[in-house]
Amino acid sequence: PLAFLWFVLAYFSQQKELAQNTEALHMQSIEMQRSVVQASIQATAISGTEMHARREAFLGTNDIVRNQLGNILAFLYMSSQGANTSGDVPSERISELWNRNAIQDSEAFARQLLELSFGNGPRYAYKLFWGTDVRARHCENFIFSFDRLLDAADACDSNGMIRDAVAGSTHGFVYNRMILFRDSPPAGITFGVYDFDPDSREPDEADD
Repeated sequence: PLAFLWFVLAYFSQQKELAQNTEALHMQSIEMQRSVVQASIQATAISGTEMHARREAFLGTNDIVRNQLGNILAFLYMSSQGANTSGDVPSERISELWNRNAIQDSEAFARQLLELSFGNGPRYAYKLFWGTDVRARHCENFIFSFDRLLDAADACDSNGMIRDAVAGSTHGFVYNRMILFRDSPPAGITFGVYDFDPDSREPDEADD
């Protein structure tokens, strides 16, 4: 009887310990779930902070690159429109555009080039961008820099809004015109062959 009593007491003691262990495991499970949720929240916060940092870095880079793009287009514009070349734009006008380009209007020359390219027909537009080896190098530099700006925009914005804003800028329109005429030259023109007067305008392309 005494042994049986000890057996019964041991049994109930083990049952109590098992219940306590089960409760401890349950509490550990709840705590682990809380840890997973907290880790997920922290990861989301870190990701948001990193994306914010990327956007801040992009905004600074964007200003620098836009200035660079404006300078490239300034030289491209002068290569065809400057009075010291075959163009007829006076030096005072070019100086005015340079000043605007220097005071945070980096698209001043871009607007002038777009006006010329749309207002004088596709053949002249092609010559404007790719009509000489010098102009071609300016355009290649512009495309290279703008491509990298688009890549930087992609890296800091998951929904593409920043990229769309960059691509929809005046620089973006010039970029698209450059690529259009590079990949699809007008009839009778071979890309990279300079067998024409780069500043001539066809009769139907002359200014009104």
